[in-house]
Amino acid sequence: MKVLKFGGAALADADAIAHAASIIVASGECVVVTSAMAGVTDALEEALRDPDESAMTALIQDLHAKHRPPADRFGADLDGIFSRLERLLYGIASTEEVTPRLHDLVLSMGERLSARITAAAVPSAGTPACALEAAQAGLRSLGPFAPAR
Repeated sequence: MKVLKFGGAALADADAIAHAASIIVASGECVVVTSAMAGVTDALEEALRDPDESAMTALIQDLHAKHRPPADRFGADLDGIFSRLERLLYGIASTEEVTPRLHDLVLSMGERLSARITAAAVPSAGTPACALEAAQAGLRSLGPFAPAR
């Protein structure tokens, strides 16, 4: 089976995601791996370096502004992911502590958001699709990921 990988620039906005969806449809049956939308991982990483509540609020607003237009265009439900991300970020701001596990979990939210949007875009291009997180697909880590950075 083919595996396609789309980086952040290929998922920069709704039009880019629509283009990626057309490539996915043209490729036939495949597994698709998505990066976070352009700039999202960097923004999350910066917020984790200085976990301040007002910075977290601004980040959440920026992420909503970036993800809502393509989510609305393709009918992607991001509420659960955003709710979890907000709880994580405000918890980190409150405790002023970022463990390696929390760091990796927060960074993964960018990929989760873009995967959900991309999976919603593919049916509009003509092929059924669903978003799976790694554990749902049966993938497991053999050890801590953080040292691989």
